[in-house]
Amino acid sequence: MKKNSELFFSKTKNFLTVYLVKQCNKSVHTVKSYKDTLTIFRRFIGEVENISIKTFKFSDCKRDVLLKFIEYLRNGRAAVSTINNKLAGIRAYLWYCSDEDVELQPIAIMASRIPLLKEPKLIRPIISPEIMTDFLSGVFSHTSKSKRDQLMLMLLYQTAGRASEITAIKIKDIILSERIILFHGKGDKERIVTYDEVAALHLKAFLKTDHKNMNPDDYLFFTKIKGVKYQMSLGNVERIVNKYAELLKELHPELPESVYPHMFRRTRATNLYQDGVDLELISRYMGHSSTVTTRIYAQPSMAMLKEIMDRANPFSEYDSTNKDEFDNLTENDIIEMCGLRP
Repeated sequence: MKKNSELFFSKTKNFLTVYLVKQCNKSVHTVKSYKDTLTIFRRFIGEVENISIKTFKFSDCKRDVLLKFIEYLRNGRAAVSTINNKLAGIRAYLWYCSDEDVELQPIAIMASRIPLLKEPKLIRPIISPEIMTDFLSGVFSHTSKSKRDQLMLMLLYQTAGRASEITAIKIKDIILSERIILFHGKGDKERIVTYDEVAALHLKAFLKTDHKNMNPDDYLFFTKIKGVKYQMSLGNVERIVNKYAELLKELHPELPESVYPHMFRRTRATNLYQDGVDLELISRYMGHSSTVTTRIYAQPSMAMLKEIMDRANPFSEYDSTNKDEFDNLTENDIIEMCGLRP
């Protein structure tokens, strides 16, 4: 029996539980994303194509089927980025299957040739320096929870940490004397981040009041249920960010309508780039495996753009008010200034 007559979903369990986890060392979130993709594709095959999971074979996975799947997602109002992510997930699964059996390679090649949808290039919003200053210092009361929230927002911004990395910080990950924190990032990658002296004072005060026993395995940010400390949920982090964003909107109506934890990370990366920090260093600080990802955050400021335009203008070295100096230039002088050949 030809391998492309095997059931399409016959290799999904090994793909999700062995290949991605043990061989590729993918994070729980990444594995969940692949699982969601294959689950949605399975529902499409059953509900739209009316083919049972018990009979859908690799040979049934044709170009037309994948194009219909894309249309199915579009009709469901999925974002372009989401559709491309789903198609990429199916491609990855098919490449895995083709590595297991070369007879399935033509199907993987076919899927790889289906073009991704063109995504509109949107300028992702960031928080201005003035608003960020108020975010980190101006809207807090003197309660214990308020001080915890202030520290969390400080670390979200200064460390450029993902919300999942902030909630995963344990006491043993903090070295107070060096002002550094060990992050456990995506795919179990570890990296060291730092924070300023102001944040260090807030961190010490918070440890003194909320972590008197300094248990190394306790989470820095926790929720207490019946006297037991648990890791704070990502939903709680979002609620904390939204709470203080709402408090600031009266003072700063220009604040983006939707403010979320990842915006702190994006703002920090953009600020570092605009301050002249090398993209490679920013990439390492953020835990990116490639500067290609970091470039998404590299938004030049208006001052940077103006400086570049001034440098690129061949006539900028001449005072525009001194018309005689310009008029005395020969045709060849101007041609040379423009970088052209006579």
